[in-house]
Amino acid sequence: MEFLDRAMLDAPFVAEKTRVIFADGKGHTAREVQSLTAYLKRGGNRTLVLSPLSAGRRFDGSDLLSAYYGENTGLNDGEAYAVFGISASGKNGAYSFRLDGFKTVAQENGRPLLSAKKLANGASLYLFHREATDADRALIAGILKKAQVTPFGRGDADLLVQEFSLPSGGKVFALFDRRPWNGFVFRSGAPSRENFMRYETGLSPATVTVSGGRGILYELISGEKHPFDGGELTLDTAGKSARLYFLLPETPQGEAELAAAEVRHAFLNRYVTEELVGFLNDNQE
Repeated sequence: MEFLDRAMLDAPFVAEKTRVIFADGKGHTAREVQSLTAYLKRGGNRTLVLSPLSAGRRFDGSDLLSAYYGENTGLNDGEAYAVFGISASGKNGAYSFRLDGFKTVAQENGRPLLSAKKLANGASLYLFHREATDADRALIAGILKKAQVTPFGRGDADLLVQEFSLPSGGKVFALFDRRPWNGFVFRSGAPSRENFMRYETGLSPATVTVSGGRGILYELISGEKHPFDGGELTLDTAGKSARLYFLLPETPQGEAELAAAEVRHAFLNRYVTEELVGFLNDNQE
């Protein structure tokens, strides 16, 4: 799965290629609701998951996100999702909801937890009635399975992994450790490639196994590089908050992409050394 900024909801590739969108059910402007509506109206194998089911206003009737993004508009009043068959009434944070055409998929303590609606055009809409947690992992897995979204790797549950294709036929794997950790801890010593972006989580390395191939494996943050030839590739965070791996074929185009990555690595290290020396020194152990 990919996590996209709200500003990208209108991007053509989202509507054309995205099978499942997980959206904060209380944080969208009227325009964003229109974008999500347009996404569902395309029909076919498209799924929208709103979590949690909420009218999205604070007790004083204002909305925090509206102020944060500088938008002079109210968000998600009782009729924000009326087009989806969702309406709400109430005040002071106590809302009652009416759902038209939905069925209860899962309950919690005798109350609906997950509701679902299949649209006539084939698209699907799901509602979590509260914020989804780790305990709801099986429900989320079921949603993804029905949408024919299958994991491309096997790894630790709290590791977010994204795979991108390159023109050369190579791949890029972005790894992000989502486990709680206490801020940024830099390696001791002067700024260099040894401490650039190597924010240590203090946690054991998280790993993922993905489909491999043949070529050069290059990690952008550390600059580590070595040949690889195998059907499966195991990647790890090395105890850091993020890692970015390139698997590039040994072809002219692959070599050009590798050279560009190496230039980027050198640029990032130079930036840290020249611009952030004081900041790093102030935050050493």
